[in-house]
Amino acid sequence: MRAIVQMVRQPWKSLSGLVLCALAAAILVIGGGQYYATTLTRANLDDRYDTLALPSEQYLYEQKGSSVTRFSSLPKKPVILICTSA
Repeated sequence: MRAIVQMVRQPWKSLSGLVLCALAAAILVIGGGQYYATTLTRANLDDRYDTLALPSEQYLYEQKGSSVTRFSSLPKKPVILICTSA
């Protein structure tokens, strides 16, 4: 009860405090909506596109027995790509 009486004595400070609380709540709601929209967009893009290849160091090293050869570029081996259309 005493806090309410003190708030009434300084109405501009009370009003500015309420406005700041309302702005903070609005920013939180907008941020939550943006996060939700971003997750929907990413899910939509993930469903729409297929990954053909991922970068890997598999082709930079070749092991024959106990010796390991490191290539500075991809070896000259034929690469077979299999593409399927959805």
